[in-house]
Amino acid sequence: MHARTRTVAILALVVVTAGCLSAPGAGSSIDASAHDRALESAGSYTYTVQAAATVDGQAAGTSNLTAAVDQDNDRALIETTSAYGPVESYVANDTVVQRIGIEPPQYRTLETDMSAGDVVSTGVAPVVANHSFEANGTGTVDGQQVEIYEANATGANASLRQDLGEGVAVESVQVTLAVRQDGLVLRQQTTAELSLAGGETAGTYTRTVTFSDVGSTDVPTPDWLSEATDAASADA
Repeated sequence: MHARTRTVAILALVVVTAGCLSAPGAGSSIDASAHDRALESAGSYTYTVQAAATVDGQAAGTSNLTAAVDQDNDRALIETTSAYGPVESYVANDTVVQRIGIEPPQYRTLETDMSAGDVVSTGVAPVVANHSFEANGTGTVDGQQVEIYEANATGANASLRQDLGEGVAVESVQVTLAVRQDGLVLRQQTTAELSLAGGETAGTYTRTVTFSDVGSTDVPTPDWLSEATDAASADA
């Protein structure tokens, strides 16, 4: 496989996994447990992840995930993308029901012992532990006052948790957190500059995580649930 083609494929995989970037450090004064407590206290929220990669300025892959979570009623509706098209996952009553693709959709039902709030990973502890953040002023996110924290790493101190394979190096990483007064990280933005094919090609990886409608997210029963239930009964 041509080096550039291989690199595009690797980056596309990284985007789909939407993992965190790592910049070794001593951590910071940000309290990751306060973020968890704020979400638990709110009872509901909408969690969004957007990731993308480029090679030579051209798109090499994108990925989006949106999860509406109602912890009080233990329900969640997760929408994401896959090689088979859009995937919707409805979590309730210790069951995950999935609708995969568009027409004709495929359905799958799985049992789970996880709560709706645990099906997607919304914690910030790994990010806080693996980066050295410094306060960088204040701002607003969706009209809410936040404190801004930033971490930067270059060269040997910058890395991705994923193994990108031969010929791909992380040149720099920047992570910015927007933290509400109660400790909730409303937005997390990560950018990595990549060197490919021995420095002959440049690439980027970006990832943005946001929390919105905190305390006011509603998780409706999807209109396709009865069809999925009928499909499961027919397969039984």
